[in-house]
Amino acid sequence: MRINDIGSNIFGFEIMSLYTLFRDGGARSTGGYAYPEMDYIRRVYATMLKDVKGYYARAPKNVDSGNLLANILLHIPIRIDYNDRQFVGYVEDLAEGVCRPMGLTSSSNRGKVHDGVTLGPNALEVVVCSSEDFDLNNIKTRWRDLQPVRYLYHTRTDVNLPIMNNTTPGKGYGVISVNVPMMALQYRYWLKEQKGDQKDIVNRFIGGMVLPNAVPSYLDIAFFNRLSRMSNGIGTPTYPLQHPFYLTDMVPRLDRVMRGVLAKNVSAKDIIDLASDTPMIVGRNLRDVLRLPKDPVTRQNEWAMALARLPYIKYLIQESKRNTINDQSYLNQVRISLLEAKWANLMSTVNNPELAKIFTQQLEQVIEMTN
Repeated sequence: MRINDIGSNIFGFEIMSLYTLFRDGGARSTGGYAYPEMDYIRRVYATMLKDVKGYYARAPKNVDSGNLLANILLHIPIRIDYNDRQFVGYVEDLAEGVCRPMGLTSSSNRGKVHDGVTLGPNALEVVVCSSEDFDLNNIKTRWRDLQPVRYLYHTRTDVNLPIMNNTTPGKGYGVISVNVPMMALQYRYWLKEQKGDQKDIVNRFIGGMVLPNAVPSYLDIAFFNRLSRMSNGIGTPTYPLQHPFYLTDMVPRLDRVMRGVLAKNVSAKDIIDLASDTPMIVGRNLRDVLRLPKDPVTRQNEWAMALARLPYIKYLIQESKRNTINDQSYLNQVRISLLEAKWANLMSTVNNPELAKIFTQQLEQVIEMTN
């Protein structure tokens, strides 16, 4: 059963109509409030993203030899005798067998918490193995734009478009989704263009294409984290520019927008309005960021989905309560779902007590907010 077929829920429990918000953006496709400055911010970031991707396509970021993403590709034969559709189907059949021994989380494997995959050596990361369908039409002209690695959540706040090649200092955690067939197909196309030195070729692909193409999903979540911190009166550090070329400092403009968002929240009608009125830089709004991969949600992987969704749920409930939004029916349903998550003890067998503690504390906080 695919996630689209699952009944209303938040974490996999079939009791919560608000789950549509956390699945595919929700049934009510409101455009949300338009913040005038966001048009300029999005145009500038679109140009900067293009520059960043172009630069690292030519000069790939360094990636450790034991990189998990590279190791996945090393275990997938590149069948040049298959056409694109055949190859994608072939990798779909292989994916579970490749991902399971590496500790990736999937609908049939609980997986584990990894130390430092992309976010830094002291970060904790859950890597979700996905085989979500993607459009193969005109793929020969679009393969460079594929984004096989997508952040579902992370704790970083740097909006200067850093390439997450696992060198960022400081603690943190994240959940990333890896569309294995998409990454393998992109790699196969990329290989066709490579000439000369073949040393560390898989790592160059990860550092030159996969990680730069993951920056858009990273960026929206970094912006969300800054917004969430501002709503709680917590400052955000200043980060040095990581690129050897100039990028426009957008922080002052982003701060103005965030202040506007928090002021506008008071007029939201319900929680869905809150998400719709929260703009993102690459996505339209927070509802776009909340989209989960369209893979089956089971008892094996729902802990990872819950870990990824809880910070967003916490922000939305906190803002709804702070602004006295009359949405008690939703809050009651959220509370039931959160209590179910608590009683199910989702993190009981997770291999990292520190991350399990973070989740449990957040869960308790959000349950308390719904009283």
